[in-house]
Amino acid sequence: RKWKDLNFEELGGYRAFVGHNDYQKKELYRKVHFITILRHPVYRFFSLYYYSKKRKDSRYHELAEKYDIKEFFQQMIISSSSGYKYFNNALCRRISGQPSFETALKCIEERYLTVGCTERMSSFAKWFAGRLENDGLEMENVESDREKYAHLLDDQDLIDIILRHNEEDEKLFRHMNEFYFHLPIENYPQSSEIGEITGDSHNDESN
Repeated sequence: RKWKDLNFEELGGYRAFVGHNDYQKKELYRKVHFITILRHPVYRFFSLYYYSKKRKDSRYHELAEKYDIKEFFQQMIISSSSGYKYFNNALCRRISGQPSFETALKCIEERYLTVGCTERMSSFAKWFAGRLENDGLEMENVESDREKYAHLLDDQDLIDIILRHNEEDEKLFRHMNEFYFHLPIENYPQSSEIGEITGDSHNDESN
């Protein structure tokens, strides 16, 4: 069930809730800390396309089978049954409820316990397990997105189309990578139109 549909009584007996859900503020009468995992918006869409193509139970399977990846994205923007939101700054929306880099960053600083990166899931899992005093949690390293999707990175037109609709997510990923993830920036497609990311609300003393 979706986070937004659960009330205090239904959540009362649980300490943790897991799912792919948009963040929504709830009055739970207890402290709530959120955790999320970020992925660069271009790679997120590449992954979605191949997942949809492979999984017959995906709501986008038929379209992924019918179209190449560029046409698939265009069709999703035009006719997505889940709404434009899923293909337009979904990372920021899930974190803060708004398609805004600044709002998402403020929300992270005020409400989130931690934010990880898909390409550092193994080290993130190890760190988080240590915080929970659980040494038995381990996760294998994953192939980098740049290596996995190298065959698509020469299509600048495709990259530009995706980033044009995910500018705020690109800002968020670039900011988090600069201050926290420290992954090579050349591994991630960039928009030439986005300019410098300032992150005015960022606190250098943030842990």
